Amino acid sequence: MEYNPKMKIIVDLVHILYELPDCSAGGCCHIVTDDDNIDDEDLMWVMDYCKQPENIGRIDRELSYAICEMLLQLSREQRICLFYLWNAGLLDDGVDEYRWEYLFENFKTADEILADWEGVWLDDGDCIICSICGKALDVRYVERKGDCVRVPFYCPSCKSHMNDIKRA
Repeated sequence: MEYNPKMKIIVDLVHILYELPDCSAGGCCHIVTDDDNIDDEDLMWVMDYCKQPENIGRIDRELSYAICEMLLQLSREQRICLFYLWNAGLLDDGVDEYRWEYLFENFKTADEILADWEGVWLDDGDCIICSICGKALDVRYVERKGDCVRVPFYCPSCKSHMNDIKRA
């Protein structure tokens, strides 16, 4: 997996974001930094959210926007590897090209990380329940996290962003 120098800036900015008052979960950017929603539409949603009038005075607004803007400049595969290594605690001291290469040589390959990230199939007939509106959703592809499953999209019923919702 090719290193992009913007990765260091992104990691440094996320560290700064988490240090801001009331931003221990990522502030405006929490669905990205805390919930791992790193697809283009998720990043653009956060960027739009940062522009909303009710967020103008938020201390984290510009920083959240900048993080998403920079993440959009990485490939999806680079984002997955970056967040996977972040979640594993391997980027707590930052990242540079040498550390990036070292991690792939000594931790997991990019292909292993991508396979881990893509999740698992639910059993036939399984469904999940939206944590906001409570409706059952027939969703086939999710990522397991303990006894929860992760659905990286919006609920078609209530349009809320869903993450870590219980299996039915």
